[in-house]
Order: sequence, then C-alpha cells, then structure tokens
Amino acid sequence: MRLTPVWVCAMLRARCAAYSGLSVRHAPVFAFIPVKQFSESQIISVVNSHQKNISILNNTLNVTPLERAINSGFQSLFIYSIIYAIWMYVFYVNLRDSETRQVNALEKAKTEYQQKAEEMIQGSTRHNDEMMEATESRVAELQQRVQELKSEEKQRDDERKELVKEYESTKYYFSRAKILLLARISDYSKELNFWRDT
Repeated sequence: MRLTPVWVCAMLRARCAAYSGLSVRHAPVFAFIPVKQFSESQIISVVNSHQKNISILNNTLNVTPLERAINSGFQSLFIYSIIYAIWMYVFYVNLRDSETRQVNALEKAKTEYQQKAEEMIQGSTRHNDEMMEATESRVAELQQRVQELKSEEKQRDDERKELVKEYESTKYYFSRAKILLLARISDYSKELNFWRDT
C-alpha cells in the first residue's frame, strides 16, 4: 500500500518537507529533520497526519528505561546538589555569624577585662600612693617626735648636769659648813671647859 505524500513542517523557520512512498503499515518510519536547537524539535508537526490516519511519535521522547533512569538520576543529583549547596551556604552563613558573635563577645569580654584590670591597677596605684603618703607623713611625724625627744633629753641632760653641779657645790658648801661648825663646836667646848675650870 502506497501512501500519498506526508507533509512535515517546522513552524519556526517556515520550512516544509514532503515524504512519499511510505508503504509499510503499522511499522515505524523514521524521518530525520535537521534542527539547530533541541527546542526547535518540539514545534515540528505533520500537517496532514489526521487526514492520512497517521499517528506521530516524537523520537526524542522515545528513550530507553536506562536512559530515563540516568536522566532522572542526573536530575535528582542536580536538584539535590542545588539544595545541598543552598543548605551549606545557609549553614556557613549561620556558622560565620555565630563565630562573628562569639568573636565579638570575646572581644567585648576582653575589653571589659582590660578595663577592669586598668581600674584595679589605677585603684591599687591610688591606694599605694595613699599608703605611701600616709607612711611618709607618719615617718615625718615620728622623726619630728624623735627630734623633740632628743631636744627634751638634751634639755634634761643639761638640767641633770646643772643639778649635779649644784649638788657638788652644795656638798662642798655643806662639808665646809660642817667643818666650820665642828671647829666652832670644838671652840665652844674648849671655852666651856675653860669656864668650867675657872
């Protein structure tokens, strides 16, 4: 059985091709139409297929189960890769933000620690300065007191020396007076004896 020509048109470029002599019934007939892009193959149609009672199968859709599985696997791999990349990006951003927050917290704690340490050092320095001033004033007071005690001791030593001199002179005068008195008593006893004898 011979069929009349079948008109196959690619609507994109308004090209048409006529195929005739298709005689095998219920058997696939392959027609190769050159196109530049795969998207152009989707708009190829047989114009009079309904009139000639011909069913059209697009060869690009006729894939083996292995090809379908591989294509499906690659599509799944591609989709999961994109999802994994997005998840890793979000995880990385969160991790980076978390690390940034931790670094900021550590920097803040370090700054606060340094400020507290400086305040403690300044407080300690002030306390040491106050203690030094108090110690210096106490030492000055003690030195003044020692000077006063030395002057008092010198004055007492001078007074003691004067008292020793007075004691020595008094002792000297007392011994002279004693000698004079004893001499006078002796004279009086002689005179008394004289008058008694006479």
